[in-house]
Amino acid sequence: MLYSKAFFYLYSSWNFLIIEAEVVEILIAKTNEGNYVQLIGRISKEDLKSMRKSLTFYCPQCQEQVLLKVGEFKIPHFAHVRHSTCQSFFSEGESAVHLAGKQQLYTFFQRHHLTVQLEPFLEKLSQRPDLLIETPTEQIPVEFQCSSISTSEIARRTAGYEKFSLKPIWILQTPKQLQQFPQGAMIYSLSRFEESFLIHSTMGQTLLFTYDAYSRKFHYVSFLMHIEGRKFIGNHRTLSLENQSFPFLLPKKLTKDELQHYYALYASSRLKFLRNRILYNRKGINDSFLRNCYQLRIVPSELPLWIGAPITFGMIFKEHNCEWQLALLNFIHKNKLKIDEVTAQDLYEFAYEYGNLDRLAILAFEKYIKLLIRLGITSVYDKLSEEEFREKLLDYLQSEVKIEKI
Repeated sequence: MLYSKAFFYLYSSWNFLIIEAEVVEILIAKTNEGNYVQLIGRISKEDLKSMRKSLTFYCPQCQEQVLLKVGEFKIPHFAHVRHSTCQSFFSEGESAVHLAGKQQLYTFFQRHHLTVQLEPFLEKLSQRPDLLIETPTEQIPVEFQCSSISTSEIARRTAGYEKFSLKPIWILQTPKQLQQFPQGAMIYSLSRFEESFLIHSTMGQTLLFTYDAYSRKFHYVSFLMHIEGRKFIGNHRTLSLENQSFPFLLPKKLTKDELQHYYALYASSRLKFLRNRILYNRKGINDSFLRNCYQLRIVPSELPLWIGAPITFGMIFKEHNCEWQLALLNFIHKNKLKIDEVTAQDLYEFAYEYGNLDRLAILAFEKYIKLLIRLGITSVYDKLSEEEFREKLLDYLQSEVKIEKI
């Protein structure tokens, strides 16, 4: 079995434009008699068209009249008139995939014997999640995100929920690029929007969790290993809606073969970085990476394998691992420090000099020092055979790839 049970929440960290729609579409409405009609289930199009002729429908939130749309391509839904006053409670238009995804997730939660509401208006919050799960102990808003919205909007909605002790689950519609990738280890470049949906565990592990309403599959890119910028090595797995559970399943540890593939991708990307840095350098000695190589009298192409190693919390840096790790080693060398005697104060001083005092950056420095000690490295000039380094690095990665309840 590729998955284990865990429950997680999703927060965001990047800015994006809000795409506003002129028409607000919903899946639930009430009749002039006060009865609610929910477009979930197996109501035929003929029955819906008949209802449309005999009933008038109203939005349960704003009380405005809505139209029952029953077309050939888009799934049946209720639509507000243009420029509806209800628009202020929505941040995006309802695409066909958004409507379908909400329907599918609603049925999924019901199938798991959960009490779930579709598009409920939470009056005390003045917010309307796509779904609301109710358990004996808590209410859980679920947002199925299909279009790009701003960090401030997601933060506003999340803060609104948390103000009333509600922990929302944000589920991203699987990006088209990811849908095309085969399963297994791969190099994946996240967009800024996708990066805002990364799930971070307290152990420093990172996961991208999405749902594709077209194929009715969940996509996981797990055990993300940062290379540089928004480029990662990750393990891609899919799970059908029918085989999913709740709380959501999470991938188990990587197999030995998958770790070997990780190492091959890591070594290849590291070699590419070094070649490009030498061939396409336009800054000369002003390039900080090459300057550190010069000061340490190290030929860039002969950089020891353990410089540039993948490290937990390494994604806090946008530069390649080779750059910040070499800078740290140069700091240790200049200050005549011993690797196994580097203190927290030493790392703080390096962080200040390097210009990154972020707590996660300092944790990454600590992790790297521990890896060097584990590898038996005492000096920047130590050498390890590739076979010995690969075995020790894979052991390290195996010990680090843990995802607990988030």
